[in-house]
Amino acid sequence: GARPLRTATTDLFGSANLDHNKWLIFNESSANWKLDGGDLAIWTQEGDVWQDRFDAGNIFLQFAPRGDFSIRTQVKLASAANHEQAFLTVWQDPDNYVRIASVYDDGPVFEIGSETDAKYERSSFPNSLGSEVHLRIDRNRQGYRFHVSADGKQWEELGEPLQRDFALPKVGIGACSPVSGKRRLARFRHFIVK
Repeated sequence: GARPLRTATTDLFGSANLDHNKWLIFNESSANWKLDGGDLAIWTQEGDVWQDRFDAGNIFLQFAPRGDFSIRTQVKLASAANHEQAFLTVWQDPDNYVRIASVYDDGPVFEIGSETDAKYERSSFPNSLGSEVHLRIDRNRQGYRFHVSADGKQWEELGEPLQRDFALPKVGIGACSPVSGKRRLARFRHFIVK
């Protein structure tokens, strides 16, 4: 039989090389990411995974744990044009996912987005935390729940839990700059799975 899927584990990005046995990279553009001083640095590119678009580059994914789990990351992105974003996601494919993002939308906001069969829905909330933030998604019997934090200790829950059933879901992180196409640097400090 086939080997069992390797499920997501924490990565502190402290190695010289990315563990490709752990990470899958959707639409990899190797010139636009690197491990750098304990960060995963991703330069945003023109592209998105919004409705009929699936051209976002460098979305880093691992197979999700079974049952309940929590994923979180710390990211710094100085976005300045609409729709520039860095995000944390639970992902089946480009047409089916949930995510929480730090986005520029006429100013800094947090956006909870979900896509089902290429139909996108979102809720946005003011971001008073700045350009360096912690993002978290929890999955439990209530669904997917979304949190933000300035320090990774005190968390604020945003929005309502979302119920979604994904086939072979993955979890991960990414950054893109649809519309502006600007090359901005998103620095992910870690990816933690519990």
